[in-house]
Amino acid sequence: MPAKKKKQSKTANTLILSFITAIVLSLSVYNFSVLLSPAKNNVVYAYQDAPPLNQRMIKYWSDFLTDHPGYLPGWLELARLELEDQDVSNALIAINKAKMIDPNSEVINEILDQIETIQTSK
Repeated sequence: MPAKKKKQSKTANTLILSFITAIVLSLSVYNFSVLLSPAKNNVVYAYQDAPPLNQRMIKYWSDFLTDHPGYLPGWLELARLELEDQDVSNALIAINKAKMIDPNSEVINEILDQIETIQTSK
């Protein structure tokens, strides 16, 4: 009886080893096929049609400030971004809202000076 059990155990071990070998070979073939296939840079394609970063940041801060209108640093950042985008009217709107939150802010006065400089240079 022990000889038959040993033979069954050896057969089971052979089947398990064959199964593991088949899995490893399959994964190896798959890895080589991925390695040798031409690369598709899907990330680049996803961002190809995206608006410029400055526009996305303006949208982000506009949306954020709709929910959090009392956040002074957000209004200052929005004004700065609008100035970078040469949109003085929207920068003034953001600065006026910031001024309502903190009328004594030195940063607001600095941004207003930048706006004035832009307006006088036009």
